[in-house]
Amino acid sequence: MNKILICLLFLAVNAVAQTVRYVSYNIGYDTNTGVNVTGIDTGPWATIDYTQDGGNGLASGNVIIYIDEGTYAELVTVDTYGGGGSVNYYFQYIGAPELWGNTGAVIIDGGGSRDKGFSITKASCSVTNLEIKAQYHVSSTCMGIYSGAFFTKIERCTVHSLTGKYPVGMFLANSCGNIVRNNLIYNILPSVTGGYVIGIWASNAYGYFENNTIYNVDQNSPTGQSRGGMKIQYQSDFGSQVMYVRNNIVTNCDGDDGQIIIASNTGTEIDAWFTDGFGFDNNNYFLDGQSSLGSYNKDNLNTAINYATLALWQAAVPAVVDRNSTDIDPKFVDKNLNWKLLGNSPAIDTGTDIGVYAEDIDGIPRPKDNRWDKGAYEHDQVQ
Repeated sequence: MNKILICLLFLAVNAVAQTVRYVSYNIGYDTNTGVNVTGIDTGPWATIDYTQDGGNGLASGNVIIYIDEGTYAELVTVDTYGGGGSVNYYFQYIGAPELWGNTGAVIIDGGGSRDKGFSITKASCSVTNLEIKAQYHVSSTCMGIYSGAFFTKIERCTVHSLTGKYPVGMFLANSCGNIVRNNLIYNILPSVTGGYVIGIWASNAYGYFENNTIYNVDQNSPTGQSRGGMKIQYQSDFGSQVMYVRNNIVTNCDGDDGQIIIASNTGTEIDAWFTDGFGFDNNNYFLDGQSSLGSYNKDNLNTAINYATLALWQAAVPAVVDRNSTDIDPKFVDKNLNWKLLGNSPAIDTGTDIGVYAEDIDGIPRPKDNRWDKGAYEHDQVQ
């Protein structure tokens, strides 16, 4: 029933009339109407967050926001009701500098002490082809992208260079029907002692977490709480919600808990998760000198147990988890600067065939060959 409901809701969203608006840091003004790529008065807005302003003239519907290249020093908040609280929106934010003849990135730069870069509390919001960087907060959680809403879609985004006490690349909470695919998260590094540090954290948030690349989370940092590449956390009845964690590459995450964390936040055994609507396999975890591959706490009543190798991890977790996952070097072009795959990468053609999306983080069609590659990048001979 839940799966049918999710499909019906998505169909309802897609059936709503579409409104298109444009944002350009380079040539836009928030006094414009935002209806054209260029032009006086009718040209693009200057800030992304103005799309949530009550005076922007938007009406109910499916709103697509195309965004030009540039560095936007702002916090974008997609709130519960959209512009002014009186209408019902379904927002799609898409980085599309090619519409202006540009090729640069769409960057949301914290540039100061902020707890979020892109905050979503409105259901059915999608974020595509954006870069979130340089967020930090000295005393609170700092999240590149946060969502506490149902049916959030985050695809082809890059989050990096987060710091502070509790940095988290992408944090999704208390929701279902989410899609988090083809994203790159790197250099999530705490600057103070204590706290959690996570690349992607799904806290009672269900959906599809697939083909993401996570690198260098919590390297050589002070001792903290949960610290690792990806954390999947159970907090309430799983029921028949869909949860897939597949084709991800997680490496060089130096926290106490390793590359992958599965945990319960209640006193309930979580082994029952892995029976209905759950797919957790074909991931690649590479320690690259770290001491822990993963951490498992099945009921929150005992101390979490860390496992140093994939074999020990597979022996501890339920039998359907990571049966075909690997723990070998994915062979990036440059593990510090370029996370595309070399031609001899073991991640090529070894992912699970998903078949519901057509492009990697760079817009390259996938699969290029017979099977999906793991991680955010599909290998392309011309790259």
